[in-house]
Amino acid sequence: MKRIKYLLVLLALHTLIQAQAPIKTPPNYRIQGKVLAADTGKEITNAHVYIVHGEEEALTNTRGQFAIDSWQKLPLKVYAAAKGFQNNSVVVKDPRQAVTIYLRQQ
Repeated sequence: MKRIKYLLVLLALHTLIQAQAPIKTPPNYRIQGKVLAADTGKEITNAHVYIVHGEEEALTNTRGQFAIDSWQKLPLKVYAAAKGFQNNSVVVKDPRQAVTIYLRQQ
């Protein structure tokens, strides 16, 4: 009986120690940039910009700008799509650098 109590105390202590360990979270980056028309250089409004479709995504504003928070490991690919344009992507290696994605008209 004493052994069972001793084992339960050890198990409880182990659980308490593990509960105090810091949780490791993946790094969080903010990817910012613009989506522009390749032929004119004009901003594309409401372009769908994403890293993981349905999870890490954004729409460009009236100035073609976007911002996406991501936890993916670098380098990562950022995709852009807009009506009347061909989809395109860029590779992001440094999240501190703004990216520009150029889309060609269809």
